[in-house]
Amino acid sequence: MKETREFSAYSTRLPEAEALRLARKGVPAGFESLYQLHGRRVFRMCLRSASSPAEAEKLTQKMFLELFRNIRKFRAPSQLTGWLYRMTAEIALRELRKKPYVAASRKESAIAKAGSESPSLALFAADTNTST
Repeated sequence: MKETREFSAYSTRLPEAEALRLARKGVPAGFESLYQLHGRRVFRMCLRSASSPAEAEKLTQKMFLELFRNIRKFRAPSQLTGWLYRMTAEIALRELRKKPYVAASRKESAIAKAGSESPSLALFAADTNTST
């Protein structure tokens, strides 16, 4: 309870060290400040591996939930940014592994669309469309 009253004297954007100290003690304002400090960077990292901004937001939420669960495991002399980057990469890879692998080239797609009509004509059309 004392930590919450102590926080009320601060603005919502604390220095990283102070936010980390409060978050490790379980004070919600510490987590909020960490999100304000690192949320955009984490979102941009997630956006690189996500198929849409909505999926990137979902990955960002998962990463900060993971941070909430594991904040006490963080060793203070380490850089928080590096730890967040590693956690974000692991979560993004975990989500990518859950998705089915779909790799169809333009040629394969054209053949599938053409069906049994004329696969060679479909290949020709795909080749001419990619050269322009």
